Amino acid sequence: MNKLVIIFCVIALYGASYSAVEGASRIVGGIAAQENQFRYMVSLQERSQRNQTTRGHRCGGALVSYRHALTTASCLYNNNTGRFTQIRPRDYWLFAGSARLDNNATFLLQSIERFTIHPQFDPRVRFVNDIAIITAFSNFPTDWVRVLNLPYADVITTPYMCHSPGWGGYDSSTNASVNLLYTTSYPTTNSPCSTFYRNQSIAITMTPNMLCAIPYTNTSGCQGDSGNPLVCNNEILGVQFLSKNCSLPVTDLPWNPDVYTRVFRYKDWIEGIVIGRQPLPSAASTFQLCYGLLALLVIVQILTSKS
Repeated sequence: MNKLVIIFCVIALYGASYSAVEGASRIVGGIAAQENQFRYMVSLQERSQRNQTTRGHRCGGALVSYRHALTTASCLYNNNTGRFTQIRPRDYWLFAGSARLDNNATFLLQSIERFTIHPQFDPRVRFVNDIAIITAFSNFPTDWVRVLNLPYADVITTPYMCHSPGWGGYDSSTNASVNLLYTTSYPTTNSPCSTFYRNQSIAITMTPNMLCAIPYTNTSGCQGDSGNPLVCNNEILGVQFLSKNCSLPVTDLPWNPDVYTRVFRYKDWIEGIVIGRQPLPSAASTFQLCYGLLALLVIVQILTSKS
């Protein structure tokens, strides 16, 4: 046993010097969801608007644990003529477990403990690192909601039909839809999104941290759809931050691609928060620990030899 501890410390001491390794819109032209169809969906709602028909819905998201939801970081900021201010968790709560925002069951609501915004997100720089995690104070009831898996691999195409649900408005004059809507899409390379949004005079540089998806039917996003997930085979591949402007007429084109933050690229960061994984010990703490163990073993050996 002593030999094993000493070996561990020698290895640790040897290696201690090395390091451990304004947005999307609604689903115009979407399909009405069934009550039990997307129980992973969450609505971020403003408490002061609880008596409104759409309950103060601000944006969408999806559960990746029973108390953590993924959404976009841009959803958590107000933009007042170029001055960005972060909203406060105490002014909002999370709704999950029903397709209708007017469901009054109190167990579908959870107070919010904190917002965790990606450390490299800057609200003044559109579209970059646009991802955040909402942590509720308590778990949602496990028999009433579903939890999505994080992606196992970084995919461009998938054999599965993918869904993107959301409560965004029916048109540019409304902020939300009472009933959850969804569209079916397929992930693709980033070039269709680059071409489409350049033609829409929207300046976006598609990066590997972004995911482009094309709906099978002609749809567009609107107010309240930021943070909507792209879900394929029970895995969340992306969170939506850009869609066709819903104030424009719907054309006969079969596709208007949507842009998502690619979840796989942020998987380690997400797991570190959701699972609570701690970083590896620093070099200093490793040295202190092992020298302490070695000193203790020396004392034990001395006492044993005298007995």
